[in-house]
Amino acid sequence: MRMNWTAIALVAGWFAVGTPARSENYIRVTNCGDPAPIAGAGNGYMDAHGNICTASGGSGGTVTPAARTATTSTTLVANQIITASAGSLYSFDVQADSTLAASAWYIMVYNLAAAPVDGAVMPLKCYQMAAGTLGMSAAFPSPIRFSTGIVIGVSTTGCFIKTESAHAFISGDF
Repeated sequence: MRMNWTAIALVAGWFAVGTPARSENYIRVTNCGDPAPIAGAGNGYMDAHGNICTASGGSGGTVTPAARTATTSTTLVANQIITASAGSLYSFDVQADSTLAASAWYIMVYNLAAAPVDGAVMPLKCYQMAAGTLGMSAAFPSPIRFSTGIVIGVSTTGCFIKTESAHAFISGDF
């Protein structure tokens, strides 16, 4: 199956849809291995699933998935540093043990390089889990960008007051 292609040109902070001029940078959505498109410096090629083609147009055909790294806790923890530097969160999984799940608990995602201390906090995302809930898995169709780092933690007192409870398995893909 061949795909018709649409190019996205980045010009002065704006994007335009259409056939690019040779001097514009663009990303072409294609089936990797289709006939070679317009060549030019700074052009990229990806398939409809967001995978980057390793070679342009007809000269390639292989696909490289978006690079992702998984970070996983190796014991029950209260916090897990997914990355201590800027990155994008694609998905995460938090599983509580019976102690944490015995009452309501919270999953908090921070734009930080290290876990915050107990007390007042300002998470980027917070999810309330009802008593008896053993876990949550989330995947984002468009990854969430973090400018400082990504830390995921659990708390027993709410979204804006952190009280650590080292009773969870936490993993994330960034």
